[in-house]
Amino acid sequence: MSRRILLLALLVFWALSLSGLRAVPVLHEDESWQASPAYKLATQGVYGSDMFTGFFGMERYYYAFMPLYPLMLAGAFRLWGAGLFQARLVAQVDDASYGPMRIYWLDER
Repeated sequence: MSRRILLLALLVFWALSLSGLRAVPVLHEDESWQASPAYKLATQGVYGSDMFTGFFGMERYYYAFMPLYPLMLAGAFRLWGAGLFQARLVAQVDDASYGPMRIYWLDER
């Protein structure tokens, strides 16, 4: 029964949080920094960032942060195209599903 309640709570949270995903919150500079290598990976197959072209080869290799989130973004950009809504949707799904699952798994211990 508690799993059904958890699933229902997740679905309600997703539905409520998707409504203003393009506008709220205001664009933060980290979103573009993480979307840049994801976009380049999705379009050119290179994990680099054109934002830092010429700076120690960062247009070819970008390791300023861990690559898991940009890899998920690259998959979303390949599926749905590049955009702010798509980038925030990846973060929303990750936070809304994996976060409560971790809490549930820790509670079960």
